[in-house]
Parts: sequence; C-alpha cells; structure tokens
Amino acid sequence: MSFSTQPAVRLTVLVDENIQAFLPRLADLGIEGLITLEPVQVVRFGGAHAAAR
Repeated sequence: MSFSTQPAVRLTVLVDENIQAFLPRLADLGIEGLITLEPVQVVRFGGAHAAAR
C-alpha cells in the first residue's frame, strides 16, 4: 500500500466524550496531522427535506 503525498481531509462529527477518549490513542498510531475541536452549527438545506415543506 502506498500513501499519497497530497493532503487529505477527514470530517468526523462525534460527541466530545468520544473524541477525548480517542485523542490519547493517536500517539500510538505514529502519524502526523491536525485536529480541530470546535462547536458547530448545522444548517440543512435543499434535497428531499426542502420539497416536503
């Protein structure tokens, strides 16, 4: 398996407790990256939800 040298983005939305439990395990993976922890506002638009209104 080869890894691309291009940056990758992974967006995962989890509850804070799950994130805090997982963070210490990242050191064991031996990888490098960036994680941002921030509140979000979810806005849904378009699609089947809009047609049902």
